[in-house]
Amino acid sequence: MNYSPNKRPRMGPQSARYQIIVTTSKAYVGAEGTTNTVSVVLTGESGRRTEEKILREDGDLSFRRGETDVFEINAMDVGLPIIVKLRLLQHTGKDPWAVRTIVVKYKNEEVTFPVYDWIEDEISVTCGEALLTHKIRNKDVLEMRKLEVEKAQAKIQWSSPPGPEDLGRRMPRFMNANTVEEMPLTFRPTESWISSFAENDIENGAKKAMGLAQSQQLKLDSLESFHELYASFEDGKERSSHLDRWQSDEEFGRQQLNGITPISIERCTKLPEVCKITDDDVRELIGGYSLQEEMKDGKVYIGDYSEIFHGEIRNKDVAGNLLYCPDAICLYYVNSEDNLVPIAIQLVPNDRETIFTPKSSPEDWMLAKMYMKVTMGNLHEWSYHFLMTHNVMEPFSISLFRSFPRSHPMYKLLHPHLQVVTVINTIGRPNLMAKESASNKSIAIEGENIIRQIYKNFHFDDLVIPEVIKKKGLDDKKLLPKFHYRDDAVELWEIIEDFVGDVIKHYYTSDNDIQLDEDLQWFIKDVAEKGWAWFDGNKRGIPVPLTSIQELIRICTCVIYTSSVQHAAINFPQYETYKYVPNSPFAMRLPPHKQGEATMQRILDSLPNLFISCLSISVASGLSQYHDEIVLLGNYPIKLFTEKEVLKSIEKFKKKLDKHDERIRKRNDKLEFPYVHLLTEKIPNSIVI
Repeated sequence: MNYSPNKRPRMGPQSARYQIIVTTSKAYVGAEGTTNTVSVVLTGESGRRTEEKILREDGDLSFRRGETDVFEINAMDVGLPIIVKLRLLQHTGKDPWAVRTIVVKYKNEEVTFPVYDWIEDEISVTCGEALLTHKIRNKDVLEMRKLEVEKAQAKIQWSSPPGPEDLGRRMPRFMNANTVEEMPLTFRPTESWISSFAENDIENGAKKAMGLAQSQQLKLDSLESFHELYASFEDGKERSSHLDRWQSDEEFGRQQLNGITPISIERCTKLPEVCKITDDDVRELIGGYSLQEEMKDGKVYIGDYSEIFHGEIRNKDVAGNLLYCPDAICLYYVNSEDNLVPIAIQLVPNDRETIFTPKSSPEDWMLAKMYMKVTMGNLHEWSYHFLMTHNVMEPFSISLFRSFPRSHPMYKLLHPHLQVVTVINTIGRPNLMAKESASNKSIAIEGENIIRQIYKNFHFDDLVIPEVIKKKGLDDKKLLPKFHYRDDAVELWEIIEDFVGDVIKHYYTSDNDIQLDEDLQWFIKDVAEKGWAWFDGNKRGIPVPLTSIQELIRICTCVIYTSSVQHAAINFPQYETYKYVPNSPFAMRLPPHKQGEATMQRILDSLPNLFISCLSISVASGLSQYHDEIVLLGNYPIKLFTEKEVLKSIEKFKKKLDKHDERIRKRNDKLEFPYVHLLTEKIPNSIVI
């Protein structure tokens, strides 16, 4: 801590001595403090302001990265200040400064001003108490908040409507910036995140993996050689135990329930018209009963992808060869051992020659399950992962920072969960989704078009996971046991909902407060109309205007849950799913086989080649990394809230999360394959990669 007192002239009868403690951030990229002259103005409750006082002159060594500096000024006695204004007198040129907090001590009192932002010219902040605009009576605070939002809206703007060939057409809207460097400093990520992202750059990783594989002269001429491929850049890591039984139907079902696409199936009550699977195909596999009987008893589940990819553009690899992803259907059955297992797969709609069951030849059945995994993998990456976490959360992020002043409770609540997603998407769109990107050429379905098609029918309710699980008939623990994702996810939703409710009800005491909050109403309108509905007018279920406390709790719970729990559940297990390519390929090189056509050579000829395999492993590895300084769910190192009641709510939230983890660990002790992905130690506070 640096102590830099100003000269102390004799104080007049209306003067007071103020101690000002400023902490410079060390987290953000480029946050090296500032060399410019810095001045301060304090405003009191009565509206009286001190004259502008210089805290430091050019050349002073204060305001270094990560340091706390203490200053004393003698100024007009305005009482304990409610507003602090810092200004950079830019004698040394543009030199933005990342400030963490300002503390002002006056007599025997002190007040904290959370900043956690950049100062490019000047900034005014009010004290730490979160405030609703319509409850503020101080005209200076009202004016300060108004100017703050006006500046934010001028700086943070929505993208212009994209042209026919531009990324993002008819998708959730993004910021008017093509690179991270073009984005406002407010969104600048932490240095550790940038370092981690650079180390795991997907395309560089693919080149490295290719070179490594080629230097070892590895040929993918057996299923075992695919184990050798991922092992070649794992530095001797022990083989994952689930991959020793990847061919079993029990493992296929376990990965469906507790892998990266846990809500892509539903309880089956009727077969779709294009599904030609009959009782005779599966009767021996379901205890001699008919499908209708077992459907009635809730034992049959279906993954029906016959429509979602029908007619969608298939990619070509770098050599121009078509990649294949079938419009597949899979029937599952809960057997006598309470395991969900696949009992029939149809790879082509209306085509009985592409129906396979465990009674088929081992090669036919193995290859059918590989094709099924291609369909699931493409749905996972483009829909469940990119669209339904990254893409739909971006408008919430953009609008949060252009709608609310820093002292608004919704800004404080959602800021830690939304800050980085816009940066990640800005990097990811051209690297992962663009038609000519190497990543897009390693996956069968062309990303842009399928995202647009799925988004046409997307609804806010699709993010409310407990309701989705119930709607799909996956909620009954007796009918569908061993569904650990469901149990953990629903519990976490309830914990987050309770926390959000505690915070919101602290500030909003009635539905009338919701309706009178102009900042909040502007935010939700901005998200819905300019973010989600900007091209077709379809708000997709976002309530505009908000009318009740319960609506706001639902919205905020969904935003926090999607950005933390749901993204963690479907993102970080990717590497364990995709690293052994036969377990879950992104694409196949041959069209789906018919009954009796599969041989081991056909399987090897269908699986991705060396380049695509290396690239898919690298993509999965890069997207599955945790960086060193990741902030986990329930932790708030950026201390935007200062009220004791809210801080108690945060502690209560953390204790509930600890109990959640305790339950999971006790359960996992009894499992052969523990489900760990929704332990809070595995859940970042936000979308961080």
